[in-house]
Amino acid sequence: MKHGAAGQPVQVALSADGALAVRNAGPMVAPEVMAQLAQPFTRGATPAEGSGLGLAIARAIAAGSGGRLALSSPAPGQADGFEARFTPGQSNQ
Repeated sequence: MKHGAAGQPVQVALSADGALAVRNAGPMVAPEVMAQLAQPFTRGATPAEGSGLGLAIARAIAAGSGGRLALSSPAPGQADGFEARFTPGQSNQ
């Protein structure tokens, strides 16, 4: 794992309506960083390597499928941590 608290599990949950949430523990991400985090080539404070494209790509894939990617810190219901939640768009079937 590149981000989050070492030794803490990453929680992955899929709801009945198809929402996928990935959550981990760690320090809260500042609001000004959260506002930019899904922009291409933007990275939070981390020792991990990377180009800052992961969340931008994930958001583009979500939008292309008619869905939405929401980022939260602190993680909902927590005092710290981070959550990325994909919510699918409405199906026309």
